Formats: sequence, structure tokens, C-alpha cells
Amino acid sequence: MPFQMQPGRTLGSAGNVPDVATLLAGALTCSKGQLIKDSSGTAIIHPLTGTVLLVYGVSLEADVAGVADGPDSSILHIARAERETEFVSKCVTSSVIETDLSGVSVGDTYGIITVSNQDYVDLSDTSDVLVTITKVDDDINIVWFTFLPSTLDPAE
Repeated sequence: MPFQMQPGRTLGSAGNVPDVATLLAGALTCSKGQLIKDSSGTAIIHPLTGTVLLVYGVSLEADVAGVADGPDSSILHIARAERETEFVSKCVTSSVIETDLSGVSVGDTYGIITVSNQDYVDLSDTSDVLVTITKVDDDINIVWFTFLPSTLDPAE
């Protein structure tokens, strides 16, 4: 199974975990680690097209036709995307997982892309940006990032 986008920590903390929220699963089918949008209390996969707004969070469990992996199969658990929440992800360039992150720097901004039902930081997308890189780990080829404040769903 490929490395999945996941919550990292609360920015600036020694490891405080992000808030976990829940939305109704509805008829959703998603993989663990996909961007989620709130549609009137029901989770939907974020379409990731054009200017992306209202990112609610990242799914913490898989869901098939509205049946989640968690203890309550009708509810999807989500790591809430907030200003101070860092997430961790692999990166892709032209839909291929990147193994050389030497060109990525803290402060760079990128988009997110879905490849084979997994969401990744898209190093080839610097126009429809969603995330700011906060740390680069060359040893295991992952990046830490926060979502741009303008892309977040302000509802709580």
C-alpha cells in the first residue's frame, strides 16, 4: 500500500495531534488520506479543480459506498485542516511519485493531485496552489505542509 497523506502535528508543537472531526459518510467512496469537503454535514471527496476552497480535512479511514472502516460505519473520521495543522505526504511530478526532493524548499507552494485514488502534493502545479511546504524529509522523500488559509473551510 502506498504512503497515504496523513496528519502530522500541530505546527510548532512537540507532537500535538490535529483535531479529529466527523461528517456523515453518505454514499461516499474514498481512500484513507484523501481531501474531504463538507457538503451540508456529509463528506464528499474534494474535486481539486481550479481554485480550491473549503478544504475540510483529510480522511483518516477508507469508505466504500458510505460504509466507513471506523467504529461507526455511517460516519467518516477526518483530520481537520486548520491553519496550525501540518500534514505529511509523498510528492508527485507528472503523476509519478518523486524520489528526489532536492528542488523543494520550505515556503514553496503547490497544488494537490489525485493519482490512483490517493492524494499527493503535486510538484508540477504551482498555479492552483493549496499548500505551503513547512519541512522536507529527503531520507524518506516526504514533505510536511500546511494548507493555505484561503483554502480552508472556516466552519467548525
